[in-house]
This record gives sequence, structure tokens and C-alpha cells, in this order.
Amino acid sequence: MILFHVQHLLGSGHVQRVRLVAAELAARGVPVAVASGGMPLGGPVPDGVAWYQLEPVRARSTDFSGLVDASGNPVDDGVFARRRAALCALCDRLRPRVVVIESFPFGRRAFRHEIAALLGAVRKARPSAVVACSIRDILQCRDEARERETVTRLREDFDAVLVHGDPAVIALDESFRAASRLADRLIYTGYVAPPAVPRCEPGPGAGEVVVSAGGGAAGLRLYEAAVDAARLDRVSRPWRMLVGAALGDGVVDALVRRADGTVRIERNRPDFREILARAAVLVSQAGYNTMTDVLVTGVPSLVVPFEGSGETEQLQRARCFAALGYCRVVREPDLDGARLCHELRQVPDRPRPSRAAVDLDGVRTSAEWLAARA
Repeated sequence: MILFHVQHLLGSGHVQRVRLVAAELAARGVPVAVASGGMPLGGPVPDGVAWYQLEPVRARSTDFSGLVDASGNPVDDGVFARRRAALCALCDRLRPRVVVIESFPFGRRAFRHEIAALLGAVRKARPSAVVACSIRDILQCRDEARERETVTRLREDFDAVLVHGDPAVIALDESFRAASRLADRLIYTGYVAPPAVPRCEPGPGAGEVVVSAGGGAAGLRLYEAAVDAARLDRVSRPWRMLVGAALGDGVVDALVRRADGTVRIERNRPDFREILARAAVLVSQAGYNTMTDVLVTGVPSLVVPFEGSGETEQLQRARCFAALGYCRVVREPDLDGARLCHELRQVPDRPRPSRAAVDLDGVRTSAEWLAARA
């Protein structure tokens, strides 16, 4: 049995990566379970994956200033106590051979007590269990003291760090300076990406400007600028905006009024990647999942990396992939409708990568490594 612990706070990238790897393990006949602590995302659970929803906790706002429950109330000690008890009971029942902790201890420190309780229960139930940390390609930059603390925790409690990236694109030490102290534990898996989607297929999205900020709550400024850009656009092409569930109906209604018929606005769709594969251009943020979607669909892209509250991860990723020829970048502080409209005219008809293809085999590589230890 392999058990994943994943906690998303704003976007859905962490849990989507776990879904892809868990589904691949289940397809190989490996028993796999996921304990998810963020807001339920909806959609079908992958066949063969046991999905356990913890009492949900999310970020209060895009500045990560506090944690709230599903109703928007501040999270108290009782919530965390119930989550710890649920995780320990789950571990006692499943007795996993492998446990994968998403992000921690690089991030998610607010959940350190429940993760410590889970790892304690794991070691008690099965002392030989393998414990791995799972992280994306780029981390939020931290100070040296925080990095030293992270290294110490990893060397004490974890057997491996699965880095879901390609060192030929960007190595971990470019966002985590102490990476060399973990060299014996680092395993680069390649990017965790869905299968490639062929272009030039007729259907929704064909010839459109598609605007998306994923499933999180941090894309409102991008959506508003895109509506204004559509009203300024002199190119005869349709615009489509896809909005995640994290933005409420009132926000979506306000966008519809602002667009005044110039943009088709709808909720996220299950055929999102097929829409991208037909689109003329994608306007988006630069999250991990978004950039893998760009790679697997080949859609020409203009990205506006999220930089709220000192966030550095998306900007670093955007610059990296822009240097490779996969996208064009607009800085969030410079964003408005006129700038967006101008930059769209500079996006080439198709991506022109300047180097060999990026390793997108992270699903298979991660599943093989984990299955071998389960």
C-alpha cells in the first residue's frame, strides 16, 4: 500500500499531480490511497484509488495570511486535532509500505504537527516503511535558516525527495540553495504531465484566445485585464474565459457584465486540454500544471506569473520556459488590458523551443520508483 498526504491551499496543482501518479500506480495494480486536506475539487476519483477527504482547510486569501475551514471560519486546534486523529487511524488501518508527503518540509509548515503524527504512526505500524517528500520543479525562495531547518528535517525523517522536474530545464539548487546537502536523496522524475494532445482537431476552442487561471483564487486580476484586452482587440477572433470554482458566482457575474458580450465566460471544463490544443493562444498564469498543459498541447502562450505576497516560483518558471521558447511573459505588476492586448500580437503562431524536448515522463518515473518500494 502507498499512501499520499496532500494539502492544497489556493490552487489545485499539488493535488492534480498526486491524482496523476496515484492513477498510474492503480493502473499497475499497486494499492494506493490519498489523504487530501484541501477543499474537495470534485470530478471522478481515479479508478482503483482510495480517496480520503480530511476536514478541509484552505488559505483565507491570496496572501496566505491565515487558514480557514470550508465555511470561511478560522481554523482552531480542534480541527487539527480531528485531522491528526483521522490520519493516525487511517495509517493504523492501511499500514502503508510507502508514504509520500507532498511539499512538507519545504512548505506547508502550518501542518507540521499532523504530518509528524502521521509519520509517527507510520513508523509504529511498519518501521521499515519508506517515506518520501514530493515537490514541484521550483520552490518558493526562503532564507538560509529556513533551508537549514528543512535539510535537517529531511535527513532525519525522509528517505527520498521526488523532484517533479527536469534538471536540464532547471535544477533544484536554483530555488533551494542547500540542495547539494540532499544530493543522496534527490530523485528527478521529469515533469508530471498528462498525455500529449494533438493539435488541429475541430471543436470548441478552435482559433480562440483562451484565458485560464486554473482552479485557484489568484487569477481575478488576470481575468479583469483579459476582459479589457478583448474589448481592445482588433483581430477578428473569439475569446473564451474558463474560471475555476474558487471564484464565486458573484465574481463571475461581475466579469460577465464587464465583458458585455465580448468574451465567452464559463466554468472550467473537463475537456480543457482539448480546447487548448485547438486554441490560437492561451493567456494564463505560470503554475506547474499550466506549463505542463502548454507543453503537452503545443498551444502558443502568453503567461502572467502570480507574484502576490512576494511569490517567486511562477516568475522563475515563466522566465525559464520563455528562454526555451515555449511562452511569452508579462509581469503581473505591469498588467492591464492595453499591455495584454499589445503582447498578444507578439505571440508566435506556435511555440518555437530552443532546445530538446522537456522530460515529461514524471508520471511513469514516479510510479515505477514508488511501486518498486511498495
